[in-house]
Amino acid sequence: MVTVTVLVTLSTACSSSQTEPVDVLLQIGNAGFAAGDVITIRSVRGDRPAIEVGGTYQVEGSWTLATQPAALLQLWSTNGEVRGSNGTRIQQGTGTFSFTVNVVREGNLHVSLYPAKGGNSFGGVYFGTGANVYRGSYVPGP
Repeated sequence: MVTVTVLVTLSTACSSSQTEPVDVLLQIGNAGFAAGDVITIRSVRGDRPAIEVGGTYQVEGSWTLATQPAALLQLWSTNGEVRGSNGTRIQQGTGTFSFTVNVVREGNLHVSLYPAKGGNSFGGVYFGTGANVYRGSYVPGP
């Protein structure tokens, strides 16, 4: 049995060029995990109301890693590009994450688990706004 938990809280952020915070209108796409592994996105804050090229976003959440002794937890964009603080090494157990990225090229954002020594993902969750949310079947891999 695979358990996928996704909790989304619309949060606010304030960029240096704005005086009022802006809510990110977040949507969750497809997800897939091995039994026991979970990534929960708790909040996304940004300098724009939707995820788009040129925007900067902070993604926060939690993870549980049960199937591997260690892994890489990373925020990437399938067919797109992000820059910034987008990954960390984790050990089996539970923890939290906070990634801040700039969207350089449009794609499908996801937070995923990768083998600690490199390789294809073995679980993750897609998210975004509007048409950039991946809703096809989640097949861990490149």
